[in-house]
Amino acid sequence: MRSLNADRILGGPEKLREHQSTYAAEMTDLGIRRGRPKRETKAEHKPAAIYRAEAAQDRAEAAKVLEAAHVIEADAKRRGKRSQRIERDSRAGADAFTKGLDAVEQGELVAAPRKSFGLDVQPVETPVAGDLAEADEQDRDVLASDFEAGSCEGRLAHGGTGSCI
Repeated sequence: MRSLNADRILGGPEKLREHQSTYAAEMTDLGIRRGRPKRETKAEHKPAAIYRAEAAQDRAEAAKVLEAAHVIEADAKRRGKRSQRIERDSRAGADAFTKGLDAVEQGELVAAPRKSFGLDVQPVETPVAGDLAEADEQDRDVLASDFEAGSCEGRLAHGGTGSCI
């Protein structure tokens, strides 16, 4: 009885390499290529457990890199949206300003007096003798008595200065 012997069937390690190289040459049209020989790569066998552990570590590192890429992408998207919003708001402000200037130039809009400290400042005329003469008799008496008496409401209503306490 004869035993199964690969050397006798394949012709030894050199014949096997030659056979595999010939087969790979025939498969190049299909995109299959032969790897480099172990003699060139100096590769050593790795136990499956070590290979799996290294592969898991590589996947974990790849996941970290991918997460960082997602964070960078989200940040870039947020910055892009922010710059678009700033640009849009700037254009809207410039358009409104231009429209306002055009309306003032065309007389459609009158410039409002400036405000100071959030209070509307409006010019008030101080009553003079001529102004009192023009008022009718009843108003003249009320205006004169308020102004001369120094009442707070009278002074402020007619452009007086000072404070009412």
